[in-house]
Amino acid sequence: MEKVHNIGTQLDWIVLVIYLLAMLLFGSYFAKYNKDTNDFFFGGRRFAWWIIAMSIVATGISSHSFIKYSAMGLKYGFSSSMSYMNDWFFVPFFLFGWLPIIVYSKIRSIPEYFEKRFSPSARFFVTIFQLLYLVGYVGIGFLTMGKAIMPLMPESFIILGFQ
Repeated sequence: MEKVHNIGTQLDWIVLVIYLLAMLLFGSYFAKYNKDTNDFFFGGRRFAWWIIAMSIVATGISSHSFIKYSAMGLKYGFSSSMSYMNDWFFVPFFLFGWLPIIVYSKIRSIPEYFEKRFSPSARFFVTIFQLLYLVGYVGIGFLTMGKAIMPLMPESFIILGFQ
């Protein structure tokens, strides 16, 4: 395989593999403390609301956000960052409106909330819409991950028999 980039050296791959192994070991170690789904999804409900809020915000800002907004900023200028600059307006609604509903009603998902609030058919439709949304969201995540990893790859390589 011909190397066409000045990154992606053997040291880069060693660091990547060590990082992935460390994450697997970290997750495996703490997985033993999960006894049921309540522990897995909610940490046993032993965390303060502000820790949950920070976790939800951190989940919303994912790796593709940095790549996507950097590219949009380069292409269209400062105006492309307006969606994040308006977060100051929406975060209080989330913190003091939606988050208490999630925490105190002990729901596990958005469709479950719609079932409690409206009906089982509302839960079904929300589940379908959420699945369609997640297909796009995960697809964009894979696309940006691929763009971030491309500089590490040689110009031509074979995966599962395809070039």
